[in-house]
Amino acid sequence: MRAAIVVLLTTLTLAACGTSHKTVVVAPPAGSTTVVDKNGDAHVIPPDDR
Repeated sequence: MRAAIVVLLTTLTLAACGTSHKTVVVAPPAGSTTVVDKNGDAHVIPPDDR
């Protein structure tokens, strides 16, 4: 039982440290294209309505 508690506390401690990476859920308009640059920047290209 003690081992389980130690593992749980270690996991929570590591999770609390966090990270600088963020996850963003994007719902671009239908027909558009999402492009992600090498540096991680995302751009939405709207559809060409001609």
